[in-house]
Amino acid sequence: MIMTNGRLSPFFQDSVNVTTEDRGMENDPHTQQAPADAMRTSSQLAATVIAGTTPSQHGGPTPCTDFSVADVINHLAFGFEMARRSGLREDWDPKWQPDSTAPTLEGVPAAEWASVCGREAPRAAQAWSDPAAWEGESAMGSSAMPAAMVGSMMTAEFVVHGWDLATATGQPYDPAEEVVQAWTPGAAS
Repeated sequence: MIMTNGRLSPFFQDSVNVTTEDRGMENDPHTQQAPADAMRTSSQLAATVIAGTTPSQHGGPTPCTDFSVADVINHLAFGFEMARRSGLREDWDPKWQPDSTAPTLEGVPAAEWASVCGREAPRAAQAWSDPAAWEGESAMGSSAMPAAMVGSMMTAEFVVHGWDLATATGQPYDPAEEVVQAWTPGAAS
């Protein structure tokens, strides 16, 4: 569990060394990041960790005990596509299932996954770059919900699963406090 009573779980908090409330920074405008900037930063951070992962690591375990390294990469790749479509208010393909291969990775050799994700992460962020993308309703699959919630949830996905992947592959991972603050409402949702 990432959130407990509206706060980062101790396990995750210790792993990324984030304690904004304890530092009295939760309402400091100098530590706040615009949601679109947080989306861009978090998707870029996840893509960077994917780029640092080799196909020989794909079968390894991750902190998400049901997911291998390859599964987390697929999940993030799917997340980039879902975020892009949600930000642009595009419909999802009804054939997509939770255990499907990300559409952008279908038929792509594992050695090319990092390149694909490196291309798709900025597309996801671009879809949320217009402040209007954060207004009104969007959808996650067939469920309509406030767009700001969707954007925040996707930012959280990129931060959390980027951490999963970095931890599993021994890569450094240090998301900026501003990014963590920006996604915390999405993780609590």
